[in-house]
Amino acid sequence: MEVRDHRTELIERTRAAVTERLTKEINHGTIGATIAPSESAGQSTQGSILRSLKGRADELQVRLQNRCCELNLEAQLSPLPPVALGGAVIVPAATPGFSFPALPRHH
Repeated sequence: MEVRDHRTELIERTRAAVTERLTKEINHGTIGATIAPSESAGQSTQGSILRSLKGRADELQVRLQNRCCELNLEAQLSPLPPVALGGAVIVPAATPGFSFPALPRHH
Protein backbone atom coordinates (compact mmCIF):
# COMPACT_ATOMS: atom_id res chain seq x y z
CA MET A 1 0.00 0.00 0.00
CA GLU A 2 1.30 3.45 -0.84
CA VAL A 3 2.18 5.82 1.96
CA ARG A 4 -0.35 8.40 0.76
CA ASP A 5 -3.16 5.82 0.69
CA HIS A 6 -2.23 4.60 4.17
CA ARG A 7 -2.05 8.15 5.52
CA THR A 8 -5.41 9.11 3.94
CA GLU A 9 -7.05 6.00 5.40
CA LEU A 10 -5.62 6.77 8.84
CA ILE A 11 -6.84 10.39 8.70
CA GLU A 12 -10.35 9.30 7.67
CA ARG A 13 -10.53 6.70 10.46
CA THR A 14 -9.35 9.34 12.94
CA ARG A 15 -11.91 11.84 11.64
CA ALA A 16 -14.73 9.29 12.01
CA ALA A 17 -13.66 8.34 15.55
CA VAL A 18 -13.24 11.95 16.68
CA THR A 19 -16.56 13.00 15.18
CA GLU A 20 -18.39 10.07 16.74
CA ARG A 21 -16.85 10.56 20.20
CA LEU A 22 -17.28 14.33 20.39
CA THR A 23 -20.80 14.18 18.93
CA LYS A 24 -21.79 11.68 21.62
CA GLU A 25 -20.34 13.96 24.30
CA ILE A 26 -22.09 17.02 22.81
CA ASN A 27 -25.41 15.17 22.64
CA HIS A 28 -24.98 13.88 26.19
CA GLY A 29 -24.41 17.44 27.43
CA THR A 30 -27.30 18.82 25.40
CA ILE A 31 -29.67 16.13 26.67
CA GLY A 32 -28.45 16.81 30.20
CA ALA A 33 -29.12 20.50 29.71
CA THR A 34 -32.69 19.85 28.61
CA ILE A 35 -33.34 17.34 31.40
CA ALA A 36 -31.67 19.34 34.18
CA PRO A 37 -34.37 22.03 34.54
CA SER A 38 -37.20 19.53 34.91
CA GLU A 39 -35.31 17.34 37.39
CA SER A 40 -34.00 20.16 39.51
CA ALA A 41 -37.06 22.40 39.49
CA GLY A 42 -37.09 24.64 42.52
CA GLN A 43 -33.37 24.31 43.26
CA SER A 44 -31.25 27.43 43.41
CA THR A 45 -28.45 25.88 41.34
CA GLN A 46 -30.66 25.10 38.35
CA GLY A 47 -29.39 28.03 36.31
CA SER A 48 -25.73 27.31 37.00
CA ILE A 49 -26.11 23.64 36.07
CA LEU A 50 -27.84 24.57 32.83
CA ARG A 51 -25.16 27.13 31.95
CA SER A 52 -22.42 24.64 32.78
CA LEU A 53 -23.90 21.93 30.55
CA LYS A 54 -24.50 24.32 27.65
CA GLY A 55 -21.00 25.77 28.04
CA ARG A 56 -19.48 22.29 27.93
CA ALA A 57 -21.47 21.40 24.80
CA ASP A 58 -20.32 24.63 23.11
CA GLU A 59 -16.72 23.92 24.10
CA LEU A 60 -16.92 20.41 22.64
CA GLN A 61 -18.43 21.78 19.42
CA VAL A 62 -15.45 24.14 19.03
CA ARG A 63 -13.05 21.26 19.74
CA LEU A 64 -14.74 19.18 17.05
CA GLN A 65 -14.44 21.98 14.49
CA ASN A 66 -10.77 22.58 15.37
CA ARG A 67 -9.87 18.89 15.16
CA CYS A 68 -11.59 18.54 11.78
CA CYS A 69 -9.62 21.55 10.51
CA GLU A 70 -6.37 19.96 11.76
CA LEU A 71 -7.22 16.71 9.98
CA ASN A 72 -7.99 18.62 6.76
CA LEU A 73 -4.54 20.22 6.95
CA GLU A 74 -2.90 16.84 7.53
CA ALA A 75 -4.67 15.46 4.46
CA GLN A 76 -3.29 18.31 2.33
CA LEU A 77 0.36 17.58 3.12
CA SER A 78 2.33 16.65 0.05
CA PRO A 79 5.40 14.44 0.15
CA LEU A 80 8.83 15.85 -0.62
CA PRO A 81 11.39 14.00 -2.70
CA PRO A 82 14.04 12.16 -0.70
CA VAL A 83 17.29 14.00 0.02
CA ALA A 84 20.59 12.10 -0.13
CA LEU A 85 22.85 13.22 2.68
CA GLY A 86 25.89 11.17 1.71
CA GLY A 87 27.15 8.29 -0.32
CA ALA A 88 29.71 5.53 -0.30
CA VAL A 89 31.52 3.39 -2.83
CA ILE A 90 32.14 -0.15 -1.67
CA VAL A 91 35.11 -1.84 -3.36
CA PRO A 92 36.15 -5.34 -2.42
CA ALA A 93 39.75 -5.46 -1.16
CA ALA A 94 40.65 -8.23 -3.61
CA THR A 95 39.89 -6.25 -6.80
CA PRO A 96 42.92 -6.67 -9.10
CA GLY A 97 44.39 -3.50 -10.55
CA PHE A 98 42.49 -1.12 -8.27
CA SER A 99 44.29 1.41 -6.13
CA PHE A 100 42.71 4.06 -3.97
CA PRO A 101 43.27 7.63 -5.17
CA ALA A 102 45.28 9.87 -2.90
CA LEU A 103 43.12 12.17 -0.88
CA PRO A 104 44.15 15.83 -0.53
CA ARG A 105 45.28 16.77 2.96
CA HIS A 106 43.69 19.76 4.57
CA HIS A 107 45.40 21.34 7.53
